[in-house]
Amino acid sequence: MNADGPFRDDATTGKSMPDARRSVILYLDIDGVLNAPNPTGPKGWDHAVDVQLVDRPRDTPLWNGWIRYAPQLIAALEQLLIDFRFLEIVWNSTWVAHPLYLDRLTAQLGALQGLRKVAPPMIKISGYQPPTWKLDRILDDMTDHPGADIIWIDDSVRTGDRRQLWARCKEEGRQLLLITPPADKGRGITPADIECIRFSLSGQEGGYS
Repeated sequence: MNADGPFRDDATTGKSMPDARRSVILYLDIDGVLNAPNPTGPKGWDHAVDVQLVDRPRDTPLWNGWIRYAPQLIAALEQLLIDFRFLEIVWNSTWVAHPLYLDRLTAQLGALQGLRKVAPPMIKISGYQPPTWKLDRILDDMTDHPGADIIWIDDSVRTGDRRQLWARCKEEGRQLLLITPPADKGRGITPADIECIRFSLSGQEGGYS
């Protein structure tokens, strides 16, 4: 496992996901993943776009009310949904607690609209949320979707969460792909990450496609 970049956790066979009868759920974070300060760094995307979503950013969960994203990344995620019809992308982000801003984001992207969401716990006045809430929501959602293989993209996955999810997938015979963009580099999802996902979905023997 490489904490500094993407890695594959195949919980059963050591191969990419080959069973055409299965479905795959990709749990997708936003900040540090889609919304990243340096998506055009080394081996990154060709260009990025800066967009202000709100006039009063201190009332929002965003980075100063602005987002920076790579249009090529958004197009690549949309293409995955087209090429692999068994794939579902699900929002797993604190943005889900602020649907107005999430709607503005997807409207700006012009893509990834209407995706299912796994909701964070209610944010109390203190702003505190349990550090495991994203994993907890994934585990709950897995119960509702037995047999689905799992992809999780997040820049802040804790070691304990990683181990717990791997153990659950191994126990249930699911394949696991965990991609953790390095937060200190601010690149978010890279072209190499997309190729890693595409390889896992395609399978070494033709896979799902």
